[in-house]
Amino acid sequence: MEEKKKKTIHIGYIIPIVIIIAVVLIIVLWPSNEGGGQPTPTAMPTATPHGTATPTATTPPVGAVTVSIDAPDTIVKSSGRYFHAQVKITNVDNFDAAQYDITYDPDVIKIEDVDAGDISGTEIPIEKWEFIPFNTQGTVRIVNSVPKAPGVSGEGYLADIYFKIMGDPGDSSVISFIEGSGDPEGYLMIGNNEGIEIPATWTDGSVTIE
Repeated sequence: MEEKKKKTIHIGYIIPIVIIIAVVLIIVLWPSNEGGGQPTPTAMPTATPHGTATPTATTPPVGAVTVSIDAPDTIVKSSGRYFHAQVKITNVDNFDAAQYDITYDPDVIKIEDVDAGDISGTEIPIEKWEFIPFNTQGTVRIVNSVPKAPGVSGEGYLADIYFKIMGDPGDSSVISFIEGSGDPEGYLMIGNNEGIEIPATWTDGSVTIE
């Protein structure tokens, strides 16, 4: 009986086959963005969508507007019997109207007149001023109103108060804003051109006669 010949595979054929299989496995199993591997993150530029940027606040915080009494600390009586005190205002936006009460010692000083103010070159008229109680020195109520104005912004003063010296050297008087219940009852308010009250810090003054 004829013996069957054994088949042999030459090593020269095996090596290329192994290489091809290895390449195929590498391609199939290599990590991708969709597979189990995690690619190295790449920094991307941040885009700002049109019209969606967060606006920067421009409205002053509560109390940032300051209303203060600007009066000389001392007055030499021999040099004159009168002096001015202004109701200063700073950092205001769209100012339109104000009402405020100021108290002082009528035995030391008294008011002769109240004139209009000025904010950034715009006149701030005095709508009215009156003593509280009526015709009694000691407390004055002043009302400002800016007619036909789109709102006045900046700094300046609301009123120029003309005082007469009544006391003697050594006498002094506060010139202060009053608010709330009392005798008389005080009221402090400034408002913008939309009828909204503007929060403010109110600062008193004083004067001493030399």
